[in-house]
Amino acid sequence: MLMYQCHAVAFTNAEIDGFGGTRTRDINRGKEADASFRPMKPAITAPYGSDGHDCPWPNLVVEVAYSETLNHAKEALKYWLSPGRAHDCIIVKIDPVSQGQIPVRMRAWHYCIEDRRTINTIPHRTMFEFGTQDGTGAPLNISQGQCIINISLRCLYHDLMPPAQIPQTLNDPIQLDFYFAQRAIARAYMHNIH
Repeated sequence: MLMYQCHAVAFTNAEIDGFGGTRTRDINRGKEADASFRPMKPAITAPYGSDGHDCPWPNLVVEVAYSETLNHAKEALKYWLSPGRAHDCIIVKIDPVSQGQIPVRMRAWHYCIEDRRTINTIPHRTMFEFGTQDGTGAPLNISQGQCIINISLRCLYHDLMPPAQIPQTLNDPIQLDFYFAQRAIARAYMHNIH
């Protein structure tokens, strides 16, 4: 979703790179996001880079928890949004289903360091259910435009390497519509069923 919305700046000095599951490392441990994104950024003072040396941290990280608990994903959130690391984090929790089933309960949370209250407290900016059932089993029928995470260009381009500037050709904020994520997840599971 994000890369599609950033297509207008592809092959420019404002391009957003998707790093997928790139392994990161701090002084004590390592972590691999399910997806991560950033523009060109200057090197970090070693050893505080994402590689344990001087590589910049991503600006947006996505963690998907399927077999993991939500608490496990929130522990990863603390790693990603520690001072000097990622700027925004999206957690997606998909409740596991039996083989041959399509997930029905899916939730998303968006966190941004601009909302930090204390060093260890960042409330979610956005939270919603985007599956076909909620936690009580009641049906959900979401429509396009109903379950949106807004990523501001200021956040996505945090610490952009000069002389590049935040592009005026992109929508601000970039809207990630989880109606399309729900459809993509359902298609992926249907493909695995047949």
